[in-house]
Amino acid sequence: MQVHLSAYKPSPIIEHRLKPLFFNELNILNAGIKELSGLHELTVKVASAELRSLLKDWFLHLRNQVIRLEEVSRLTLPKPATKTDGMITALVARVKQIVAVKRGRGTDTIILIELFKLVHYKVATYHNLEQMASVLGMGESANLLHLALEEEKNWLLVLEDITSRVMQEEPIANH
Repeated sequence: MQVHLSAYKPSPIIEHRLKPLFFNELNILNAGIKELSGLHELTVKVASAELRSLLKDWFLHLRNQVIRLEEVSRLTLPKPATKTDGMITALVARVKQIVAVKRGRGTDTIILIELFKLVHYKVATYHNLEQMASVLGMGESANLLHLALEEEKNWLLVLEDITSRVMQEEPIANH
């Protein structure tokens, strides 16, 4: 689905303020998604075979997102991404802490809850970036960001489905 660019042209003042915000947010998301790739050890630490399979698919999805974001960056950014995302960093640290401390019943559910947080954050960020790119007249970037947004929405549906099954199989352990 192609994004239809608005006939709205921002004022020079809004464009002057919006463009650096767009670049900053894109840099932060790009670095954050690369950081998420560091959670690949989860695939061997979860109990559920279904969740293990889902995580393998998710890490492939992340690799594809890195490629897409690098293309958006190539199209729009004056310099490569170097910033990290505090929100993603905190969630990655939380998942690593859970996996290091907890094993057994309930761990898979807790990991899924943290993944939900990550995907919801990414949905909101992609939505905002897509809108900013559209307003700034960056049509190709807006389209790529729209594709990423739709993929993240699909991941939410997959996570909802597997979470309901995993939660029925294992109660959440005290943490």
